[in-house]
Amino acid sequence: MTTLDINVQGVAEDALMSILRKYECLYGTCIVMEVATGKIRTLVNLGRQPDGSYWEDFNYAMIPTEPGSTFKLVTLLSLLNDRYITVDDIVDAQGGAIRFGNRVMRDSHLGLGKMPIWKAYAESSNAAMASLAYKFYSDKPSKYVNHLLDLHLDRPTGLDLLGERRTVIIKPGSNSWSNTTLPWMATGYGVLITPLHTCMLYNAIANNGKMMQPYLVSAIREYGKEVKTFQPKEIEQVADSGMVAQLQKCMRAVVTEGTAKGIESPYYTMAGKTGTAQVADKGIRYTDGVYQGSFVGFLPADKPKYTICVVIRTKPHSAAYYGGAIAAPVFRMVADKIFSENMGAWSGPLDSLASNSSGAFPAKPATARSYQVMLNALDKRVAVESDYMNKVMQLQTDSNKHISVLPKTLYRNIVPDVTGMGLKDAIYMLENSGLQVQVMGKGKVHVQSLTPGTRIVKGQNITLQLS
Repeated sequence: MTTLDINVQGVAEDALMSILRKYECLYGTCIVMEVATGKIRTLVNLGRQPDGSYWEDFNYAMIPTEPGSTFKLVTLLSLLNDRYITVDDIVDAQGGAIRFGNRVMRDSHLGLGKMPIWKAYAESSNAAMASLAYKFYSDKPSKYVNHLLDLHLDRPTGLDLLGERRTVIIKPGSNSWSNTTLPWMATGYGVLITPLHTCMLYNAIANNGKMMQPYLVSAIREYGKEVKTFQPKEIEQVADSGMVAQLQKCMRAVVTEGTAKGIESPYYTMAGKTGTAQVADKGIRYTDGVYQGSFVGFLPADKPKYTICVVIRTKPHSAAYYGGAIAAPVFRMVADKIFSENMGAWSGPLDSLASNSSGAFPAKPATARSYQVMLNALDKRVAVESDYMNKVMQLQTDSNKHISVLPKTLYRNIVPDVTGMGLKDAIYMLENSGLQVQVMGKGKVHVQSLTPGTRIVKGQNITLQLS
């Protein structure tokens, strides 16, 4: 039995597909991890085929690449662990261009000067982050690299899937090390890690410094009985609570005033980091104009429940390549789905149907007739086609707070999630899925005997516990 959530998996695939098609990207991956446990709730990988279509051809989530600016978290974490800085200290980006040896480190947008470190992180200043790493570690680069090893970036993630490739961490004294390696490594170049490593790292900051082992299988069953179960496993405490608070402040600023401010939601808070890296691998040169855009973050920002990592590789010389332009929108679409289904069971900013005193207002699947009764009682007029009155629907709102009642997607031979639904609507959905329904108790569905997202065996029974 896997840890995947079939509903979020579907939305993540659609969201990623929409961006890949729009910009004709080479490939993309999206990972959703449960903060407290390390469970992988979504894992989507899509690659462009010769005919222009997209298929799950490789596990891009486990292929190492140069991460770019999302790696700046590692640099900040190293500096904080060594007590060299606080994020309120001032750093000088020197106009966004600083020379190190025979190379110049440049920001993607020039003109930044002196500012707090948290602001430099929010603006994704390469010059500022490289200067900090060079200032404190140039005479002892092994100390910096050892922090990378402490974060387990030199070893496999341990996810229970085949195909994970080895990461690459250049070490001082090797033939590949030069006097410019450190400042470039501090901004995410000269190091190869997988998107899953990046997701684990940000998840640790969301989880108050606890790095969790990612896992995809929650139990092994034989003839319907569990013969082995898997539990969450903490790998490392990577930061104390004070460091976590400073890092979360930096990531929150990315969304409120930095490179990802375009995806902020009025309904819930989020925090994270954009990344944009030029690509040079597999026969691709930096001059070919291929980029990797990424966004990794968590929600809600104050009490994180889920970490989402999106990594997309562009076509050569694409018009859109910044992480904030191609990866962050995918994050937002997936995050909206998680919030709308109230997976985290948190209260926070509410949608236009709820009042501040009544908590969150999750929209569970129901018949269109049931929704119409509810919306009329709330004095919300929404047109619903008469043909849909007895069909299972899903209420949705868009970014302009417009309400729509749309047909609920049902996956053939997959057990639907009916928890929280009224009995009549739940039976309708389950029987249309080919299941035989047994009921215990009265009220709404509290527990269902078959796990949502698992495959249906013909003639299978499902028991609903009501409360």
